[in-house]
Amino acid sequence: MKTAKSRYLIVRSIAAFLAAAICALGQTTWPHKVYKLVNVNSGKALDVTSYSLDLGETVQQWDYNGTSNQMWTIQYTGYYSYVALENINSAYVLDVRDWTSSNNFNGQVIQQWWKDGYYTAGNQMILMSHLGSGRYNLIVGASAKYLTVDSASTSNGATVVQYDTSGGNHQKWDVYEVSHTWSTPSYSPSFWNNDYDTKINNNCYNYANNKRTDSFAQPGKSSGQAFASHTTAELQNRCNQDQLNVTTSTASAPNGQTKIVMYTGYFYFEETGTYGYDFHLWRKDSNGMWSHKPGKTNATNLHAGGGTISDPAALTTSQRGGYDTLVGYFFTPSDSRDGRGHGNVW
Repeated sequence: MKTAKSRYLIVRSIAAFLAAAICALGQTTWPHKVYKLVNVNSGKALDVTSYSLDLGETVQQWDYNGTSNQMWTIQYTGYYSYVALENINSAYVLDVRDWTSSNNFNGQVIQQWWKDGYYTAGNQMILMSHLGSGRYNLIVGASAKYLTVDSASTSNGATVVQYDTSGGNHQKWDVYEVSHTWSTPSYSPSFWNNDYDTKINNNCYNYANNKRTDSFAQPGKSSGQAFASHTTAELQNRCNQDQLNVTTSTASAPNGQTKIVMYTGYFYFEETGTYGYDFHLWRKDSNGMWSHKPGKTNATNLHAGGGTISDPAALTTSQRGGYDTLVGYFFTPSDSRDGRGHGNVW
């Protein structure tokens, strides 16, 4: 069972090797593209077993066949140069199974798991130490151990584990950009509305990005610096930090990405008895119409006046629920499957 302890114990476990590793650090940010990771020893790709969507599924090596369980995005965590590796098929990240500071050993299995929060849990943080020419060691932040093909196997199905460094090629990975076309979700509110926990723990930012995190996601939070104000520049910057791309109202979505739009407004908050700003987002669905999810309430394709939404910008401020200031339009790397978008959102 994973615990919150791993998020904080990372500092103690990495402090000793950070100074030695700092000169070998790779990139601190990566283009939001899709990659395959190929083991140098075997020539086989990092692969989630059986194309699984299950939490806890083992990560293995397999001949590269171009399926999405062998494709990954590289997401900045906001903690030094550490990244999270998110699988395109499942939208889960690489994770050391059952890691704690007292349960940290060679041979511990690498699995896929729900991204575990602000800065990401230490057993999900990966330091990509560049060896040159697109080749990397992948070092687990919490343990300082290396992603390793077990027993230096060259067979399909060999498990990927963490292990102390040996310098062997079974601990080295070549990173290649691969082609992938994103997809836009249809309007299917039942995914967001029918399960109570999903409804109350995912907001307009989750819904617009089609990414269930159960964290009430905020711009910039996943990559280590949540937004500090509701100014246009600040919110655009934090959304870009989350791997969303600013665009215009008329631009066509590139490579199958999904168009979303953000507005802000000034409100009286009854629960606190104070005034302040808030943001809200809408999403353009596969049918060309727009939908949204206000806070902890139901996802809907209706505006505040009860009609469908062909263009949020064409609505009155009242129909937008009081949101009157355009922050901007963005493209997000979504997925046609509900809740499995690929923006760096938490």
